[in-house]
Amino acid sequence: VSSLDGHRYAGFNLVVGDAETLAYRCNRDGPPRELVPGIYAVANATLDTPWPKVERTKQALQALLDAGRVNETELLRLLNDRERARASEVRTGGLPFDKAHALTAPFVVMPDYGTRSSTVLTRDRDGDVRFTEKRFDNAGRSTGQSDFRFTVS
Repeated sequence: VSSLDGHRYAGFNLVVGDAETLAYRCNRDGPPRELVPGIYAVANATLDTPWPKVERTKQALQALLDAGRVNETELLRLLNDRERARASEVRTGGLPFDKAHALTAPFVVMPDYGTRSSTVLTRDRDGDVRFTEKRFDNAGRSTGQSDFRFTVS
């Protein structure tokens, strides 16, 4: 992660890990950093940018953890949250209102921009990893899914 020349790429967020360590790198937010155990979230900004949709999603994940309901299905459902903020809460930041409003949902559906995939990666105590990615078209309809299983020791 440290040797990656971030200036050679458009803006990105990268999470890299092995059996012992998890690290985060963004070429818009300083040097790489190790992630200690906890709940993190990233949207189209840097890690843990305190947008309402990011905070809401982190709270929903914590609720799943507290209820012992963390599994692939629940995590994909969490990422499929299409609820937008109330109109009175929208800050346009110079964008047209409709686009700014659409961006307030964790799962963004617009013809020219939006969520095109959702990825869930879980690892259990034995090192068994499950990686699932669902793909979507510009109307938010599922277009496919890829599933991978492997062990990290």
